[in-house]
This record gives sequence, structure tokens and C-alpha cells, in this order.
Amino acid sequence: MKDISIKESRLAACVAALMIGVPSLAGGTFNNAILHTDSSVVVSDTLRGHVLKDVDVLGKRVGSHLTSVQGVDIIDMELLDNMPRILGNADPIHYAQLLPGVQTNSEYDAGIHIHGCDNSHNHVSIDGVPLYGVAHLLGFFSIFNGSHFSGMSIMKSPVTASSPNRLGGVVSMSPGNETGHIVDAGADEGTGVLHGDLSVGPMSSQGTLHIPAGSRSCITLSARESYLNILYSGILKMDEDRLKYAFGDYNISLNTEINKHNTLSVEAYWGHDNAEVLSDGTAMDTHLKWNNYMVSVRLDNVFKNATASHRVYFTGYDNDFFLSHADFNVGLESWINDIGYRSDFFFKGISAGMEFISHNMQPQNPSVSGTVGNEILSTSRQHSFESVLYASYLLDLGNSVSAEAGVRLTAYRKSNDSGSGDSGGKTFWSADPGLSVKWRRNDNSSYSLNAGVRHQYLFQTGFSSIGLPTEYWFSSDGNYRPQYSFNISFSSDNYLSGRSYRLSAELYYKRLFHQIENTGNVFDLIYSTYSPDMSIIRGNGYNYGVNVLLEKRKGTLTGWMSYSFGRAWRRYPGTVYKDRYPASHERIHEMNVVGTYKIGRRWSMGGMFVLASGTPYTKVEHFYLLAGNILADYGPHNGNRLRPYMRLDLSVNYGFPSRSGRKSGINLSLYNVTMHKNDLFYRLKVTKGNTVVYSPLRFVMPILPSVNYYYRF
Repeated sequence: MKDISIKESRLAACVAALMIGVPSLAGGTFNNAILHTDSSVVVSDTLRGHVLKDVDVLGKRVGSHLTSVQGVDIIDMELLDNMPRILGNADPIHYAQLLPGVQTNSEYDAGIHIHGCDNSHNHVSIDGVPLYGVAHLLGFFSIFNGSHFSGMSIMKSPVTASSPNRLGGVVSMSPGNETGHIVDAGADEGTGVLHGDLSVGPMSSQGTLHIPAGSRSCITLSARESYLNILYSGILKMDEDRLKYAFGDYNISLNTEINKHNTLSVEAYWGHDNAEVLSDGTAMDTHLKWNNYMVSVRLDNVFKNATASHRVYFTGYDNDFFLSHADFNVGLESWINDIGYRSDFFFKGISAGMEFISHNMQPQNPSVSGTVGNEILSTSRQHSFESVLYASYLLDLGNSVSAEAGVRLTAYRKSNDSGSGDSGGKTFWSADPGLSVKWRRNDNSSYSLNAGVRHQYLFQTGFSSIGLPTEYWFSSDGNYRPQYSFNISFSSDNYLSGRSYRLSAELYYKRLFHQIENTGNVFDLIYSTYSPDMSIIRGNGYNYGVNVLLEKRKGTLTGWMSYSFGRAWRRYPGTVYKDRYPASHERIHEMNVVGTYKIGRRWSMGGMFVLASGTPYTKVEHFYLLAGNILADYGPHNGNRLRPYMRLDLSVNYGFPSRSGRKSGINLSLYNVTMHKNDLFYRLKVTKGNTVVYSPLRFVMPILPSVNYYYRF
């Protein structure tokens, strides 16, 4: 073996941590591999016995925090250190939206839209375990505490057989693994040394602590809790509505190397949100509460030519919505939880695995009391069971061409839920093929063609997409056939000027079947007969687009520029919506610029610029207030668009002189520096004087400054 050294290995360690034990990346765990970057080498566990000698590595230091591996975009969490923050919080999902093909959302949009798909089409997870609600503060930022994780991987067009049963992308947060598998001689903190960090901002504080537990184990604890109402109660207003809000996130990770062949990992998360919207203008108050939780235990086995991974997990999400008025009260309850088991195997190009999931859910269950005469139809709980087998094979075709072909077999059984209106229990079968062909032209150029079929058996819908817990999950059954899609994409990666720059491009097309959309609103609960089924329309759709990214990877200035063009069309035959319509989240054009600039040893700057087309909405042409009831005439469905969205965020960072390995510093950030007035959505509002107002809602503060202090030891 050629003698090698490990220098500047943080980025490579992040890549390896993501690839080891994350089956969704390529149908199995990645081991027995050496990953080369411009100035680093990550050595797998199987090379532990080799002696490594120093050699000189010439060239500029790679400062990039964005990596592409096997069609997966990987963001190193160190990027968050230098980027602008929202009230002191650096959010991983917020920066994922700056990648081409991942739509930028407005401040109150809780979704992440990849290749034109709905938010519910994505599989968002911690270490492969799905989470069903990942937004805080009406979608302003996510539940992920960046300091707890080593990286975030994003697969925009998953077609491998191991990819989960979702139509959209796969987003996985990877906890830092400090025991085994990775030789990280360049890390600042060594395994077996107590270390951590603390971050204090104007809205919340968070901290992470890495606790060694012997020579082969480490426990990582993270916590984040808010005190938003103490400092911001006077300015948290939306028009005449006052907001009271609190949230928290708590993570635990345990990694222990049992022996050189077996590693045990335990992950747990719990988060809570409590909000009150107090309306002075309408005498209508809203109370909201939602929770996320998950726990998983994973055992990894590494042998000479094979690896295996076994995982059991429990994950869930529940929410409650309560609206009170002098004349009536409205309640909405829903929840979902899963119990699952998954095994993955990899042997000489062969990947195989199985997964079994028990889904239990309560779809939206409305209740109304008071002086309203409408009828409310309740919904019953649902139970379903999902069984999956998959297999794929990676074949070397010669001339730097490889192909991976596989199939994913699923049996989905929904039980007969009394009172659901369903004709009875239902079983669905699917066989989803996938093919990925890769051509590595040389060390600086590669091309990839991916095609496949995907099925999804869970639906999500609700009155809005702004993060309120009026959105809920429900199962496929005899009335709602499983969603499925045909996908094809072509991508290229090219490194330029001695790998100082990277130019990537992507074309994609998705054909979607059995799509749904909710046409109701909260007033339907009060003024008309209501059931969730009455508000849902069904149809098909298709997405297509092109994405381009140019990244500067070396030097004191690093970052990327990207442009995306995308269309997301939907059709709902048999309804009043007879033509095709753009999806409510569609942004046709979008440009993102991200940059970090290092100034000496202590100063750095970060910035991001977003310019995007406005999203569609259905305009109210005429409205009336008759006997206390709102009557509205709507124009063409999604026939109008909000004004273009534009935002510039800037930050400056200063690091104090370090002492005995302890570091501290300050981040100063400005959100929306140009104070551009972005329309979030249009809404009807009835004031105390019985006046009906129809106008766009905008974020209350035109510019949002924040300061954040961090301390690391």
C-alpha cells in the first residue's frame, strides 16, 4: 500500500461518517473504502493496522463545505459557523434550500420542496429514521440542532432499491461518530477527550457535550431551549395578532465499538412547540401544540468483504390545534407514530435488505362547539403495516462505466377501521425497479443517468403549508390509491482549474400519479358541513426542470452560485378545476448565492442572496360578509402569483484569542438586509368592526438583526 498522510480531514471525516452505516446512499453500507479529496484521505476501519507515514501534499487548502458523493449532496455542519443566523440559530434545512433543485421557502412555509415535489414526498430523517414534522416557528427554522450533527446528506433523485418509499428526496442528518470507522488525525478534538460547545442567542440557547465513556464509546448530549417571549413579546405581531411561543430540542447519541467487527449506536430525539396567537382585531385566539420524538438502536457489522446493519426504531409526531371565539370553539387533533425494523447487507457489489413498519395514525379529527349549526364528521384511527424487501447489484461495465440495477418489493396492508367510510381492509403490492448508470470520464469529470419507479403509501394534507398543526397524515386505502411516480434525471460534475472550481448541471422529469390537494380552510369548520374528505381533490401531475451550480472550493473566498428552472404542474379531472395548474409551492426561477470569506485568523464573513419567482395562489375576486358569514368568489385556481421573493442576509464573525484549546467568538447577523417586503400569502380577515380585509401577509420585521456568542472547549 502506498504511504499516505491525513491532513485537513474534517470534510472527509464528515463524508465518511455519512457513508458508513447510511444504507440509503447506495443500497448498503460503505466500508473497505478509501475516499480521496483534494487534501485529505479517510481510511476505513479495515486499514487500522497499517502504518501511515507523512508525505507532502501540495496545493491550496480546500475550504468547501459542500461535497457531492455518488449523486448525494453533503453539507458539512462547519458551514453554519460562518453563515448568517436567524435570531442566533443556524439552521441546516435553511441552508439546504440554497442548493439547486431544492426550493427556497418563504418565512412561514414549513416545507422543503425537492425537484418540484410536495413537502410530504420527502424522507427527512436522523440517521435514517424518519421524522414527520421538522419545522419550528411556523417553518422559520427546523428542529435540527446543527452542533449535534456532523453533516447533512441530500439525495434529490433517489432511485436505488434501498431508498425509502417516498416520491421526493431523501434528507438525512448524520450524528457525529467518534468511535471507530474513521481515522481522523486532523481533528481538533480527539476521541476520549471531554469537549463541547455552548451557543447563546437572543431567542434561544443551545449546547452540545461529547462525553467519553471508555476508549471505545462516546455519548453526545445536545439541548436547545427558547426564551422568545422574554425579549420579543412586544414585536411578535402579525398585523393585529400577538404571538406567544416556546420551543425546545433535545438529542442523545451513544456510539460504542463493541469490537473491531461490531459497533452499536443509539439515537434519541424529543422536541416540543407551544404557541398562542392572540387576535386583538377579531377576538379570536388560537392555541397550538406539537411534538416530535424518535429513538433507534442500530448494530453495524463489518467484515472483510461484507457489512450488515440492523436497526429497530420508534418515531412519532402529534399535534393539537384549538381556536376559541366568543361564540364557538374549534379543535383539531392528529398524530402518527411508527414502530420499525430494518436490516441492510452489502457483499461485493450486492446490496439487499428488508424493512417492516407498523403505522398508527389519527387523521384530522375536528370538533366544534358553540353557536354553530353545521355538522362535523369525525374520523377514526388508522393502522397499516408496510413490508419491504429490496436487492440491487453494482456492475462494472469497463471503460470507467458502472451500473447499479435493483428492485424494491413492497406489500402494504391497511386494516379495516370502523367508521372510516372505507369499504374494508386493503392490501397493495408494488415492485419498483431502479437503474443508475455512471460514467467517470476522468478524475475531473463524471456523468450519471438515473431512472426508476417509486411508490408512497402515506399522504399528508391540511388547510395550509405554513407549519400550523392543521396538517395531518393518513393512509392509502380503497378511496385513496397509493401515490407513485416515474423518475428520470441526468447529471454531470466537472472540476475546473486544478479542482478550484466545480460546475454541476442536472436535468430531471417526474410523472406523478394519485396526487391530492386540500381546497378547504378553517372557516369550513364553522360555516358549513365539514369532513376532511370533502375538502380533498385528487389528480395527477408532472415536474421538470434544470439546475446549474458553480462552486468556488479553494482560497479565502469560497461558496457557490446556483440557478434553477422548474415547473410543477397538477391536474384534477372530474372537479371544477378542469385545466392544469401550477402546484402551490412552485417557483419557476430561482437564483442563490452563498459565500464565506476568511479575513486573517480571527475575522470571517458570510452571506447569502436569494432571488426567486413568487408562488401561485388563488385570488379572491369578490367577498361579502352576510349575517356574520364570509362569502367569497374565487378566481382561477392558482391563477395568480405573489411578487418575486428577494432576500440578502449577511454576517460577520470574530474569534477571540484561544486559550488552552478553548475557543469563543461572536456572530453578528442581519436577516433581509435590503428590507425587501416579501409577500408570504394572501388572507381574508374580519375585524371587530365587521370589515372584511383581503391583503398579503408580510413578515412583521423588515430587517432582523441578531447576535450570537459561542464557546467551545
